[in-house]
Amino acid sequence: QQQYIGANSGNIIDVMTMNYETGNVEIPGYLKTGNPAFYAYKTVPGNADESYITYDATYVNIGSHINLGTGTFTCPVAGVYTFTWGAIGRPTNGIYRYHIRKNNAQIGDTHLRLDTSASKYGDGERTAMLSLAANDTIRIYYKDSDGALADYGYNYTYLQGHLLSYT
Repeated sequence: QQQYIGANSGNIIDVMTMNYETGNVEIPGYLKTGNPAFYAYKTVPGNADESYITYDATYVNIGSHINLGTGTFTCPVAGVYTFTWGAIGRPTNGIYRYHIRKNNAQIGDTHLRLDTSASKYGDGERTAMLSLAANDTIRIYYKDSDGALADYGYNYTYLQGHLLSYT
């Protein structure tokens, strides 16, 4: 590990740390290259009504902080995170809601709402920026207006997130 120092009003300060083993470069006050980041999605049919979305594949999972089987992201360090989730609704006359939940509790009424008709698929995505403590969890809860329709799934249902800044 190598530290680079600079001067600020006569004071010596760390301006950058380079870890040769991991390849990470860390600059105080800025993101670190080894920060948690993930993009999880489904390749199979979706989850049943009134259930947490689970995933079976990832494009990225730096730090392995998302559990695909439960659909749970566990926050490794306190900080500000951003999450984006998306889905597609079936071509039925229904309303599909995907609520983001922190520690299994709904965050206000923050959710993705998809309105569909018998002739079209409704699709969309939603983004939320959240301040989290270490070990907080994030999950997406699915509910449809009919009470019987499963999430469409396949490559349309996903959750992605990453750390923006340490707190």
